Amino acid sequence: MKRPKLLLDENISIRVAKALRQEGYNVFSIGEEAAGLNDSAVLAIARKEKRIVITLDKDFGALVYQSL
Repeated sequence: MKRPKLLLDENISIRVAKALRQEGYNVFSIGEEAAGLNDSAVLAIARKEKRIVITLDKDFGALVYQSL
């Protein structure tokens, strides 16, 4: 089974990103690669690269529904 591509928001620990990679997941970590991006830019990356966003930020839900 193919594993989903993940995008970890900046509020998810880099240790989590590293652990997921060790388990074979394709992970893009905002904290490692693009710290400081606003939520809209994070969502744009996720859409472009077809990644599932993992975040602790409750504002993402509203942002996703507004963009539909």
